[in-house]
Amino acid sequence: MRRIGIALVILLTGYFAGIYRNEPLMIMAVTEVLLVIAMWVLSILLKGSLLIGFVSDSGEAVRGSNYSCGVAIRNKGLLPVSRFCLSLLSGYEGGKKKTETIYGGILKGEQRLSVDVDCRHCGIARVSAEKVKVYDYLSLFSSQKRIGRSMVLTVYPQEMAAEISLAGLKEARQAIQSGTVITPYAGGNDEIRLIREYREGDSVRHVHWNLTARMDELWVREYNSERDVPLRFFIDLTGLGAAGGSSESAGPGSRVDDAADSFFGVLNALLLGLLADAGCIRVMWRGSDIFGGFEENADGAVSAMDIRSQDDCRELLRRLYLERLGDPEPMTLRMTSNGMPDEAGSLISLDTGLNWRVDGQLVWHFSATGYEEELRSNIFEL
Repeated sequence: MRRIGIALVILLTGYFAGIYRNEPLMIMAVTEVLLVIAMWVLSILLKGSLLIGFVSDSGEAVRGSNYSCGVAIRNKGLLPVSRFCLSLLSGYEGGKKKTETIYGGILKGEQRLSVDVDCRHCGIARVSAEKVKVYDYLSLFSSQKRIGRSMVLTVYPQEMAAEISLAGLKEARQAIQSGTVITPYAGGNDEIRLIREYREGDSVRHVHWNLTARMDELWVREYNSERDVPLRFFIDLTGLGAAGGSSESAGPGSRVDDAADSFFGVLNALLLGLLADAGCIRVMWRGSDIFGGFEENADGAVSAMDIRSQDDCRELLRRLYLERLGDPEPMTLRMTSNGMPDEAGSLISLDTGLNWRVDGQLVWHFSATGYEEELRSNIFEL
């Protein structure tokens, strides 16, 4: 409408200037035409001087929170940009995307805007700056350019550690250490990691008798390899479902994503709880059938990762998120003929039905909607 109005003014000015042979009106008409051309050229120049990107290319958030994504806008030209329109696209990978439009202006230098991202599900979300329109000072013309910059946001479950007692597994390990089986951490030539006070369940073979006599209380040696012997944790991803749900799903917010949230929440809580009393957890998983089935190589390879810290837990979750998107990062581990990892020791497992087992025996079946309360109110003994 503004352009139509300006065009009518120019036409009327030119018309009356021609009828009445009025020189000032003719000068005015020419000036109006030149002004319109100048505004068109200005929109192109201002577009070139505007640079848009993200404050950070990646970020981390917790499910259920709002993440403030920083957008950096810089005007490298001498002229101020009075008005621009920035189009952003946000959403979870594999799911439905949401379009957001931001209007603003910048004199010179750098300006930062924030965009809130609703982290309602666990997974990988992306915020993309798609394009920007820059207007002239009269908003008659706009010049558009594509940006193609994006920020990746990894959304993790809420931090919660299950309270787990490993007394039963420690007794089994103690039996091994007592001499039934010779283990690499029963002493020998292994390097001593630390000397600490005796804790219930420690082997008497590790007691530091000289220090115990001086301190008048029990002290034990802990070897590097003793705490590095990993617990085995097998994850069955079958039936997890692709990120964003099926093609009939509405994307994030579907039952598929809700089920995945429960699974990742339980998995994270169990791993953090086990880490409180274990030095290393070897987590293994086979690819989900949502990618056309798991293709085993000649050695029966699966994906595996050793977890020693909370950061490792987050890296594992990130890999599992990519597994749902069809972009796994595999590591190999030899399998037995029955399809289970070929390593000694007890096997802890969790499937997408939230069934937690040790050596095939069910420890707990978590509720998809009430698992957080179950984790908070129970002590699990293995």
